[in-house]
Amino acid sequence: MDLRDLRHFLAVAEEGHIGRAAARLHLSQPPLTRHIQALEEKIGVPLFVRTPKGMQLTDAGHTLLQETPNLLALAQQALERTRLAGQGLIGQLDVGLFGSGVLDVIPRILARFHEERPEVKIVLHNLTKDAQLQALRERRISVGFNRLVPQEADISIETVLHEPLVVALAASHPLAVRPSLRLSDLEGMPLILYPNVPLRGLA
Repeated sequence: MDLRDLRHFLAVAEEGHIGRAAARLHLSQPPLTRHIQALEEKIGVPLFVRTPKGMQLTDAGHTLLQETPNLLALAQQALERTRLAGQGLIGQLDVGLFGSGVLDVIPRILARFHEERPEVKIVLHNLTKDAQLQALRERRISVGFNRLVPQEADISIETVLHEPLVVALAASHPLAVRPSLRLSDLEGMPLILYPNVPLRGLA
């Protein structure tokens, strides 16, 4: 039984007459009659009693009539929600985050997104850079935020923030008097970094 069956049944039940129902549906009578007969065969019980005055509902027909408006409304709601989900207006947004990337610009971006699309549930996942790339490929997350992501042929990358790179030195360190440093200036020096932060791509 499909939505067309339900619409045809509802028209005949409400009109009580095949001719009037056919006119309402912009159909001729013979096809509508065949549709109703086919519906009864699908269900396995008669829905109407044919009389000279028109179509009268059986007990089974009355039961289906009570349910049909709800079924049609649910189907319409499902179609509408499917359309909205396809447009990204409802559903769930899975976001990959790592390290201190959650501390500054990312909350503002997500807050703005929530304001514009309040029906979308945002789910955060703490993932390393490599795990984010894998999750994107497997469609387990929709977007990931990280630093220094290498260009990937199958991943679209957008820059949302440019951050200065700074180094903390003791005031007595010979390099502390310089206004700026190159990475090569730090070559051979011990460095304290966040865990799992690669140097590749910092230059």
